[in-house]
Amino acid sequence: MASQVLVRVLDLSTGDRGALIARLIDSLDDAPVEAGAEEAWAAEIKRRVDDLRSGKARLIPEEEVRRRAAARLRDGDVSRIESTILRGLRLRRPMNGTANAATTRGRHLF
Repeated sequence: MASQVLVRVLDLSTGDRGALIARLIDSLDDAPVEAGAEEAWAAEIKRRVDDLRSGKARLIPEEEVRRRAAARLRDGDVSRIESTILRGLRLRRPMNGTANAATTRGRHLF
């Protein structure tokens, strides 16, 4: 059954596959938010803004991010690519020293 669905999905246009992916990800958001998650995100956002304002961190242009990702693909460094993608999709928990799993609204994706 799943393989038949996959074959049909792969026949969709790029735009339709993207819309389907977005809907599937949204369907994972029915779990309650972890206790303290909102506060952790607020603290993480504040830390990142403070780091940018102080010069401790800097923004990286999209072209540079794409160049680095392409280089990692060429080198076969898949784990770093997955990490980069997850950060880009904002699905990682704030780095608070205790959790480093990919989540969306408190649910583990893998």
